[in-house]
Formats: sequence, structure tokens, C-alpha cells
Amino acid sequence: MEKVLDRFPKRFIEDPEYAFALGRIRCLEVHILEHSDYDKMAKGDINDVLKVLTESDFSIDVNLLLKEETFEKVLDIHKRNIFKLMDELIYDERVRSFLRVENDFYNAKILLLEKIFETHIQELSGFGNIKPEVMKSIFAEEKYNLLPKEIMDAVQEGIRIYYEKKEKRYIDFVFDKSYLNYVSSSSYPPFLQDYFRMFSDIHNLITLIRIKYFEEDKNIIDYVFSDNGFIPFELLKNLYFVKLEEIPKEMIRWIYWKPLDEGTKYLKEKKSFVKLENLLNKLLFDYLETTKYQSLGPEPVIAFILKKLNEIKNVRLTILGKFYNVKGEEILERII
Repeated sequence: MEKVLDRFPKRFIEDPEYAFALGRIRCLEVHILEHSDYDKMAKGDINDVLKVLTESDFSIDVNLLLKEETFEKVLDIHKRNIFKLMDELIYDERVRSFLRVENDFYNAKILLLEKIFETHIQELSGFGNIKPEVMKSIFAEEKYNLLPKEIMDAVQEGIRIYYEKKEKRYIDFVFDKSYLNYVSSSSYPPFLQDYFRMFSDIHNLITLIRIKYFEEDKNIIDYVFSDNGFIPFELLKNLYFVKLEEIPKEMIRWIYWKPLDEGTKYLKEKKSFVKLENLLNKLLFDYLETTKYQSLGPEPVIAFILKKLNEIKNVRLTILGKFYNVKGEEILERII
């Protein structure tokens, strides 16, 4: 019988060196916005948004945050502060690197696309392990061997697959898959690796359902699925041949089946992936909550950093929704 993930993994380590850091984040985490806060902001007017954010970590910049021309800059500052706090509280460089490496993969993909299509696409992220100016120099001189191996391999595969397929989306596939395979197989501590393995499963399940819903060729699976999640690759491939509405039943022993069941029903009724993606991704947030009673080790600190980064995404979604008069319920559907 295959081993299934029917409950959250709990591979925690004890490290007394994080005692001070834990004290810091236990004080800070009480200010994290809760679902009730997003509910007030989404369903209320701009004054309700102002009131909630004034009582949060965004209070200092709240007036600039509610202006279309400045809110992205303010969120960028808050994100920078989170990474600064991470550098102060997490002493293990490996952990810090894994929490930043997504930005390195992102920057490498953007620069490769700009080189192939000879056009500027967008600004690079400043939150990676490699400074943007260093990354730009590497691509300008095509010295890809100066990149970390996992990113160099993604660049070389991205070049190869683009000239084979002549489709931009295959470059996206390569970098998404390369990133997930790297973090889900190499991350430290085990808690973070399990987080990324669940992340990979969720990516694979959402991608599988999109492939089936839009009737894509099954061969695309080999280009998009991460290989290092908890769900065996062969099981994922076999699900391609199962009717969309039957997929949750095939996963009934797995932790993902309830979100799959509710999400696929919503997809069939509303023709929208929003609930499926939200419910599956909420599992990751619930997993972070398993660190709540940990008294030693880096896990609560990692969880706090990930929650704060998620908070920025939620605040951005909420404010954009208010700018463009999106209905409150539609905003809340996207909040995790």
C-alpha cells in the first residue's frame, strides 16, 4: 500500500539558539491581520480599511498605502523589512537562502525572456540571494556557469525547450518545475522541506485540473509537474485519465481531498478556479499553524516570516479590490 499524506507532517527540531527569536516573534505575531480584519476591509468602505490598517503593522504608512500611486512602494518597503527581520532572527544561512531563492529563479526567468525576446519585461526582484545587478551582468555576458547549479540548469533547459517548442509558456514551466524540485528536495530544516513538498503537491493538483479542464494534451504533464512532492508522480499521471469530478474520490485518503472536492464542485458550477486554489493553498497556512506551541527551534520563526509575506499579498489583493470596486465577497474568495 502506498504511503499517503493524511495529516500534517511534524518534523520539528529542537534548537535553543532560537529562544530569543521565539520571544520576538511571539510578541510580533499578535499584530498579524486575521480573517475578520480582511472581512471588515473587504465588505466596508475606505474608512473601514483605514481603521483596520491603522491598528496593524501598516499603521505608519497607511495614508500612502491607500493611494494608487504609492501603495506598491509601501508594500515593497514592508516586504524589505520582513526580510531584514528574517536576517536578524534566523542565524542559519541555509534557511535564509531557501526563503529567498524563489526570487532568484524569478529574476533569472525574466532576464532569459528579455534576452530571447529582446525587450524589457519588468523590474527584477531585490529580495533574492543574488543582487539584481550581478544577475544582469551574468546574463549580459552569458556567463551562466557563475549561477548556482540549480538556476544554471533551469536557464539552459529554458533555452533548449524554447527553441524546441517555440512557446514562451514552456520557459515558465521549466522555471516553475526547477524551483519546486529544488526547494522540495533540498530545503532545511525538515519542516521547511515538508512545506515545499506540500506546495509542490498543490501546484501539481491545480495544474492537473487545469490541464483536464482545458483539455490539454497529456504529454504536457512531463513539463509541468514537480517530481518531489508527497504524491507519487505515477499517481498524478494516472489521475489524468480520471473524470474531473472523480479526482477527489481518488484522493480521499490524502489531506487534499476535501479542498479538491469542494473546489472542483465550485469549478463545475461557477467556471472559476478561485475556490480550488484558495482552499488548497489554505492548507499551507494551516500547516504553518502547527508551530504554534513549539518552544524551541526555527520552525515558528520560519512560519512567522511566511505568514507575514502572505499578509502582504492579502493586503495588496484587498486594496486593489477597493481601488477597482471589486465586490467584498470576491475579494475574500482570494484571501488566504
